[in-house]
Amino acid sequence: MRILHVISATLISIILYMFIFLFLVHKPLTIGIIKDYYDQKIRYLYSINNNKIIVLAGSNGRFSHRCETIESETGVPCSNMSVAADIGLEYQLNIVKKYLISGDILYLPLEYGTLAKTAQEAMAGKEIPYIVSYDRNYIFSMDINHLTHALFYFDVQYLLSGIGEMLLDGVGIKRRFSIDTITVQGDESTHTTLKGKQYQSYLKNYQWLPPSYQDFDENSHTAKILSLFMKWAKQNKITVIGGLPTTFDTKKIPKKLIDKLKNYYEKHGHHFLLLDNRSQYSIDKFYDTPYHLCEEYQIQHSVSVSRNLKINEFYKYDVR
Repeated sequence: MRILHVISATLISIILYMFIFLFLVHKPLTIGIIKDYYDQKIRYLYSINNNKIIVLAGSNGRFSHRCETIESETGVPCSNMSVAADIGLEYQLNIVKKYLISGDILYLPLEYGTLAKTAQEAMAGKEIPYIVSYDRNYIFSMDINHLTHALFYFDVQYLLSGIGEMLLDGVGIKRRFSIDTITVQGDESTHTTLKGKQYQSYLKNYQWLPPSYQDFDENSHTAKILSLFMKWAKQNKITVIGGLPTTFDTKKIPKKLIDKLKNYYEKHGHHFLLLDNRSQYSIDKFYDTPYHLCEEYQIQHSVSVSRNLKINEFYKYDVR
């Protein structure tokens, strides 16, 4: 009899848990905004009827790269699908994959460390609560490990922070950046040098360390995911171009790491774009983190990326 009580209590707990986190509690300020971003970005991506360039990374892709500029400089439509670095790479690639066609370019200035994550680390991103709340069809494509992790991702801390966000959203509290500051192409905007002055003291005292050789591991879970994607891209005549994220120039990015990344992309039949400055800029050109250029330099950096794309003629992929 006691066993039946335990089983009943367990089932009731699971049902209550599912009901709370599937239907009641959500995070409008940190997870809901991802839906807003994707809705707007996919709308523009879907509207492009010919070959295009897609920029995909974390928030460095959104703040430091500007498809509006790349589109103007190259004459090729450009969609910035970058949102945040803590959204799993596998999920991000799956989102853009369905919109890629032969002759397209996918530019990946991924944040350092992205291609060095274990399976456990890769499954700890914001895509889990996002999928459960807003992309439930994706759940059916998950294997048993991902599915179990997704369904039992939530805890008391998430419950309390979710309730807090719902209360803040209810009284009209908003984030500094939202879809109101996004360009048509999906880039962040309005993060000007003038607005960024309030963060300069913080950035100058920031203990930034350059990435190390260990920030890329070809045998990591995430690198294997990208390898499989590049194989698919090659078969479908889609060009993948690796690149470096923007960051401080106080110390140089190790050449050994750059060579390792370059060899990785080229070994899989794709390309690597390296700017003369290794995508490094002085601290005063950044907005609020070592990955976020101010808008003026976001545009300048994107002009440099565009010119390198044109020089190498990556955007003239041979689809024969």
